[in-house]
Amino acid sequence: MIRIEGMGYFDPDIITFYGSDPTGTKTQLVQHVTQLSVMLRALPKQVEAAEPSRIGFRLAADLDGADVTT
Repeated sequence: MIRIEGMGYFDPDIITFYGSDPTGTKTQLVQHVTQLSVMLRALPKQVEAAEPSRIGFRLAADLDGADVTT
């Protein structure tokens, strides 16, 4: 089982699923589109431990040398 956190593809026929397994280990599934079979299952929302990373504001903080908290 994998908790899907993202998807990607490589033209023309490879699909990737990124996520984590039940122990929290980062996992990636790479599959050809002709073999694709995905079972979706409802799970409780995962509680985020860390604050989200704000990419645009991090650059501004680095340029100003200030600590931006928003």
